[in-house]
Amino acid sequence: MAFGLTCALLLQVVRDRSWGRALLVLTALVLIGRCTIFTLTRSGLLSLGAVLLGSGWLWWRAQGAARCLWALVGLGPTLGCVFGYRLVADGGSYSLRLTTQTPRNWYQANYQVPESLELETGQLHQIEVTISDTGLAAWDPTEVAPPALAYHWLDLESKEVFDFEGLRTFLSRSVKPGQGIVLQAQVRAPDILGRYLLAWGGTCC
Repeated sequence: MAFGLTCALLLQVVRDRSWGRALLVLTALVLIGRCTIFTLTRSGLLSLGAVLLGSGWLWWRAQGAARCLWALVGLGPTLGCVFGYRLVADGGSYSLRLTTQTPRNWYQANYQVPESLELETGQLHQIEVTISDTGLAAWDPTEVAPPALAYHWLDLESKEVFDFEGLRTFLSRSVKPGQGIVLQAQVRAPDILGRYLLAWGGTCC
């Protein structure tokens, strides 16, 4: 709504040849459009396009003044540049948001781990784990919340969680969908002697 009302205001000040106010209104439109683009929603992008086309068409029908339409013609490519920057800067996650309904399938993994282990209680151990990215998004260790390998210790009989999210092992490089990586996972064995199930999983820190 704010974008549409501000578009109407822009056309009005351009018609009145108030160029100083037109520049301020145009700046406000770019900021509103940028915020809408950064919400990562398809409805937001469609709304921006609909407002630009609708405003131009209605103004042309009512006034027939081409001068005012140049303001909208300039605004469209500007927002297009913002959209293009967002696509490139996000490394594919923005395009995923536009082409998928939910992020449920973005991050999935397949783990290849030893079938059984004998570990000394309370001690730190290194376990080789091969992880394959079977989702739609890449794993990037340079992100603000980098992905990491984690684990849970479960009681073998009751399946109750004995230790939730143990030590993290971070990725040494990025992993694209369909690729894999071998990690030397840092695992601390439970302090109490017993038989446990080691459940692997991913987390963001």
